[in-house]
Amino acid sequence: MISPFMPTMSNILQGQLNLPDDKKYLTNYFVPLLSPGHQIGSPFPLFSKIEESTVAAFKDKFGGEDSSTDTMNETQLKELQEKIEKQGNKVRELKTNKS
Repeated sequence: MISPFMPTMSNILQGQLNLPDDKKYLTNYFVPLLSPGHQIGSPFPLFSKIEESTVAAFKDKFGGEDSSTDTMNETQLKELQEKIEKQGNKVRELKTNKS
């Protein structure tokens, strides 16, 4: 299920479950893929803990700037509203003409 998005983790999970290749696909219905008594592989954590210092470093590196404090002046706001109205009118006209 996670194979298309996280192929490495999918392979690790498959190894931990000792899951044969022919059993790693999902079906439309629930079916037990493993027989009773199946022996799983050696379990271990898949992901390591991310320390607060690492989180802070990632925020500094990839966090970007806080734009919530940016404000528009009255002129900019009016220009934006006019552009939105113009685009809305264009869409309505196209719908009316079925273009």
